[in-house]
Amino acid sequence: MSEKYALRLKEFCALFLVAMLLTGWTGLIVVTAGPGNVEPRIGEKAGEMPKGEIAIGKSEENVKVYTIVLRKNISENIPTQIHKKFMELYENNWRNIAIKDGKNVKVLEVRVSRLVKDAEGRYLFKVADKLDTIKRVLAPYEEYVERILFKPVPEPLERGLPEEVGPQRPIQPSNYEIRELIGVSQAQSRYGVTGSGINIAIVDTGVDYGHPDLTTALRYYTGTYKGKSIREPLVFDADQSQVLLLQDVTFYNTTHVYVGGRIYTVLIPYPVYVYPVYDYYRVPSWLYGSVDAVRFGVTCMYHPVYGYVVVGVLLVKYKGATIFGSAFVDVNGNGDFADEPIPSADPYARGSLVRYYYNRVIAPDYDRNGYPDFSLGVAGGFFFDWWWWFSYPAEIHPGWDQEGRWLSIFYDFDGHGTACASAAAGRGIVSYNGKKLTGMAPGAGVIGVKALWWGNVEVGMLWAAGFDVDPYTGSFYYTGSRRAHIISNSWGISDIRYDVAGFGYDLESVFITGLSLPGFLDPGYPGILVVQAAGNGGPGYGTITAPGAAPTVLTVGASTSMHLLGQPNFWEKDDVISWSARGPTIVGYIKPDVVNVGAFGLTASLVAWNYTRFGGTSYATPLTAGVAALVLQALGGVADPAMVKSIILSTAVTLSHDPASQGAGRVDAFRAVSLARLLRNQSAAAYSYLVSSTSLASAYASKASRIWYWQWSDNIRSYMLYWAGTDLPLRSYELPATFSSRADSNLFFGDIAQGSSASIQVTIHNPTNKTMAVSLYSQRFVLRSSVSITRTLTLNPDEYMARMRVLITRANVTPAMFLEAIASMPYAALDADNDYYPDTRLRLYVRAWRDFNSNNIIEDNETALINYASEWVNWAYATVRLPHSRVNLLSGIVIDVELVRAWDLPYGESRSVPVNLTLNYITVSSDPWVSMPTSVVVKPGSFGTLTLSVSAPADAMPTIYTGFLLMYDNVTRTYRSIPYAFNIYTTVGSSFKNLTSGVYNRWPNATWVRSANSWAWRYESGDWRVFFVKPASSGLAWEFEAAWTYPDTSLVAYAFGPDGQFAGAYYGQSVSWHEYMGGGTFMWSGTGAGSIQNAKRTVIFPAMQYRSRLYPHSKPETGVFTFAVRTILFDGSGGFREPISVKARVLPAQQLLPATTRSGQTSFIRFSLPYIVRYIYSYADRYSTPYLDYDQRYTPGGVTISPTYVSGPYPAGTLFTFAFTAYHSGAEWQKFDAGTLFFIYLPSLPVYYKSYGTYYKLTNEYIFEDWTIIVRS
Repeated sequence: MSEKYALRLKEFCALFLVAMLLTGWTGLIVVTAGPGNVEPRIGEKAGEMPKGEIAIGKSEENVKVYTIVLRKNISENIPTQIHKKFMELYENNWRNIAIKDGKNVKVLEVRVSRLVKDAEGRYLFKVADKLDTIKRVLAPYEEYVERILFKPVPEPLERGLPEEVGPQRPIQPSNYEIRELIGVSQAQSRYGVTGSGINIAIVDTGVDYGHPDLTTALRYYTGTYKGKSIREPLVFDADQSQVLLLQDVTFYNTTHVYVGGRIYTVLIPYPVYVYPVYDYYRVPSWLYGSVDAVRFGVTCMYHPVYGYVVVGVLLVKYKGATIFGSAFVDVNGNGDFADEPIPSADPYARGSLVRYYYNRVIAPDYDRNGYPDFSLGVAGGFFFDWWWWFSYPAEIHPGWDQEGRWLSIFYDFDGHGTACASAAAGRGIVSYNGKKLTGMAPGAGVIGVKALWWGNVEVGMLWAAGFDVDPYTGSFYYTGSRRAHIISNSWGISDIRYDVAGFGYDLESVFITGLSLPGFLDPGYPGILVVQAAGNGGPGYGTITAPGAAPTVLTVGASTSMHLLGQPNFWEKDDVISWSARGPTIVGYIKPDVVNVGAFGLTASLVAWNYTRFGGTSYATPLTAGVAALVLQALGGVADPAMVKSIILSTAVTLSHDPASQGAGRVDAFRAVSLARLLRNQSAAAYSYLVSSTSLASAYASKASRIWYWQWSDNIRSYMLYWAGTDLPLRSYELPATFSSRADSNLFFGDIAQGSSASIQVTIHNPTNKTMAVSLYSQRFVLRSSVSITRTLTLNPDEYMARMRVLITRANVTPAMFLEAIASMPYAALDADNDYYPDTRLRLYVRAWRDFNSNNIIEDNETALINYASEWVNWAYATVRLPHSRVNLLSGIVIDVELVRAWDLPYGESRSVPVNLTLNYITVSSDPWVSMPTSVVVKPGSFGTLTLSVSAPADAMPTIYTGFLLMYDNVTRTYRSIPYAFNIYTTVGSSFKNLTSGVYNRWPNATWVRSANSWAWRYESGDWRVFFVKPASSGLAWEFEAAWTYPDTSLVAYAFGPDGQFAGAYYGQSVSWHEYMGGGTFMWSGTGAGSIQNAKRTVIFPAMQYRSRLYPHSKPETGVFTFAVRTILFDGSGGFREPISVKARVLPAQQLLPATTRSGQTSFIRFSLPYIVRYIYSYADRYSTPYLDYDQRYTPGGVTISPTYVSGPYPAGTLFTFAFTAYHSGAEWQKFDAGTLFFIYLPSLPVYYKSYGTYYKLTNEYIFEDWTIIVRS
């Protein structure tokens, strides 16, 4: 290889590896920024510790944990030397931190784990620091590094109250109203269900059990654990965020112990070395002479209210005792254990003296008013030794070591997890405005799992589901019983680029699907119901995040109950809140499954706050988990997770929104519990029936079975080995054959060719004693009418906000299922200087008006909020269900559009902006492509089956179609809306086919997009459209182009193979070039065509034979590919929407590598491109994936390609020929995959980005690839 070529290749590798999409544990040497690895932007909470960052080092941004994996078979002194270099970064960096009462404490953080060696001989260790630091230290040792692993930390999905909704009004009680609205109070009063006997795991930031509403929700484990008889609270710190290592200390005299002159260690999970606050601690006078031994340690935790908490902890072993059985905690930090209140010997007592066999909640009541004054968490529980401090492979340990070596403290570092726990199962001890803040299942246990400090949610969920680590094998195994019956996850991963596959196919979604599946992880494992937040990135379609896209989880969107913002006895409810994530998934099925109240509530919080306003799908999810606990109790405590999910979907109340917004509707606890009782042959006060189908599972299996295997056999397993430090071996990694027969109430046909048809079976189970005649209808959503109003709003130099107001009354309303109110303005008004900070922005408020005094004047005390939008961009969206029915009960519906001054428009400057308000009235009609019987009669206690069929026209647009199977029965006399979806695909050859032409007869249309961006949220915010194409024949690559209309709009394109993997691992292949700036903000980018003015499109070349950094798949690949397009910026000049044009074609190859290549064989790749080519660099290499495939990684052999460089320019259509030769010197039975990458400069396809009004060229280079399997003979 020439020096010039080697240098150029290195530059290319640096460019494209930095651009790699596959972040997280699938990364190699260079790891890109994943979600959460970016600077904070507008709308992120000020003064709050960023999730996943280091408490002690919280001032440092972008500090993450990385696992550094070194290559096999290197000299032992090399790993030792590298490890030492990292240790030297920290071992002398002592610093002071401020704690309570103006004191300072010296601390030293050593952010490096032990150096360990895996079973195959690799050395590895963890470092918590910035990526730049990691790369700088490793630079001299690059040849020894196999890969660096980084995992995006899942983020809580909380939304705060809207800004400036009018004069401050007294907050109305919260959980109380929600219990009434969703039927919980009725279910409990009629049936006595409280969730008793059911445990809900809150996998989150921790839970503050010191709050009286949650203390008695704590559960304990008593039994034998690793050969010892133990008693521990059922809480789990998966992130090892507060483990105190204790040291022997001695009595100085009868009243004091001496603890000075030494340094104490706290694992958070890396060691923090801390000097004690005091050299001497006072102890109760009775303690001296009563103990055989005392051990001391200090906390070092960050609390959102108290700040840094560094207090002493004294563990004592009484005379004659066999264990260290009591712990004194100096909660008030005054160096005096003697003044700490002594609680009663009760498992649920609270205090600063905690006892092994009794109370464990560290929450003293100094003023004796019955309410704790401070809460520092739970002493003990269980923790995961994630930093490999005690052993490797990592183990799970009891948090209170009976020998006094350590004490783990489980606490909530944020308050988010506590609010979730309160919503699910708060006891209702504390009152607000005379009403209790009781959760949905006040009799259920709360299993706190802390996993959002560093993101070990998988380990946390496994533990909650009943798994543990075998200390002899270092592998997870099922213990035989679950610790929780339900898992509630109010978090998600927003960036679709984080894994090798798209949402629904990705690691997190596949992991949770497997976790929910009975028998998959272990023959005796019963599965577990996972209730998952959908996300808060709406209102754009396709904004479901991972793992909310998982097919088997119960995914929850957010609806409204605006009692916090209404008038006494006058508030609005049951709309889908604007920012709730919408479906469908890129797989095609509907998510969310249901919605529940996410806007807004009042729940218990950290003891220091008492209660908090809470919102988001973070809130809707634990509310639904609480309802699931009631259903599970009604089912006798034992049921297939799919049954509980189907009951909740079958009994949901429609909110008259489309399926992608509401799923089956809003959760109704009374109807769900009633149905559960009927299914157990018990009496019920309300009749109902169960709707189910195996269509979702069957279609998912047909699309995802290949990636399922690779996720479980390699991606998940290697993640567990190298990130967690444990193994997760399974009997079989294949998707079980029984999966296709799993029932669900979400209907999905899968992929259907244009001009073809498909059918699914739907079952109705009538558990009542009456014959049910169920009438059946199909529904699609269509636009009925639209009204557009444009006005110029002016911000005067001293004004913060200018407003336009529109009043909808009985005289001007149009009957509809729901009303869309959409405000928009030109992008130039948002960001005139293109610095991506707003000058002005739009807010939208929709209110109900009741003219109480009949003066025809809209007054603040006569309005109540219905819906709102405030996303710091030039577009705002909110909906109103059944506007005509609502108006008939009101004086009117008031829509306020506000132009608001933002950061980049200082006072003293004025701005006049044309603002458009569009009102779309969306209604329903029969779906002409869907057929079914008109009715089904189901006898008492029997099942009825119907066939639902789709016939797609030959010119149907190749995209996702959604609708409802509407059911009405003669017994309950109610309607049920069961969502369905199907994908239409088209076949494409070497000529461009317009994918946005053809018939698309429903709302929203795939021929246009809307903004739906948010500069106050995260990556997923935008409006997504999905298209499905099948190649007429195999080729080198696809060419996919998405074009827009107005210059300030920008789109990003994505491509996925038939197995759900990205169709190529590099920008310009499966994802178009774009720059994500964090906080939901993107930089403008576009692909030019001779001039910047033509750069109103994005072009990618998705690989057909994708393999580099990805997993093996069919070759040649001829299945259905998925293309997605989403907005990242919106021009707004054309109103609320913008037309797009999407097209694709196959770029054929005259010759590709054969599927299998023999050692010594030379094969040829021949292709031409329809563009001028300036040069091509070719690069042949073996692949690093699958990571755990020994043959793939270590079979002796190699590959070459010739020529390695050709230089033009060459005219369009030039035929290029490359010779590929493979060498294999391993065993006859071994094989490995290898291939080639082509770095091709296309002068006519430059990619530009824009900053401060100037366009800059980013690249003209695109990657193409091919691959083959190398065998010896």
